[in-house]
Amino acid sequence: MRRLLFLFVFLAAICSSLTAQVVTGTILGSVTDPSGGAVAGARVLIVNLDTNVRTELTTNTEGQYTRPYLPTGRYEVTIGASGFANYVQTGIALNVDAQYRADARLGLASANQSVVVSAGTEALQTDASDLSQTIGRKAIEDLPQCQRQSAVFPHVDSGHRADRLDARQFHGSGPGGRG
Repeated sequence: MRRLLFLFVFLAAICSSLTAQVVTGTILGSVTDPSGGAVAGARVLIVNLDTNVRTELTTNTEGQYTRPYLPTGRYEVTIGASGFANYVQTGIALNVDAQYRADARLGLASANQSVVVSAGTEALQTDASDLSQTIGRKAIEDLPQCQRQSAVFPHVDSGHRADRLDARQFHGSGPGGRG
């Protein structure tokens, strides 16, 4: 009975950690007029170019919009408001747990005018200070390993300080070691 209870608790803990994996991203931004003032109530259309799923929202009173939990993929953002030219940003690559900022400065409208911006370079994330990266299976298999201990892998991330590593992990005197 105790083993069954232990097994149940163990499986519940593993299942709860699996649901914490983030496979979505966020597109957010601000919409302003030519003088830099906020455009409240602007229409924002976010289109996933891989699936053609369309998401529509409007800016708040400060001209801000946020659309979290978007699946990773390629996106296009179109922003429009009455009296202003449409703004279109294409080539947005939304990665896992990324926040992509698509700010728009709307120009005054003149007979069906649109401004098109192509996002050709990777965006600098200025809305959060965390760093993340995805390490593929091949990259992990190609890494040099100290005694084949998987506990070392979290320390290969670019934001990790090497002086915090426990030296016993590498010299065999720590947990699982031979010393």
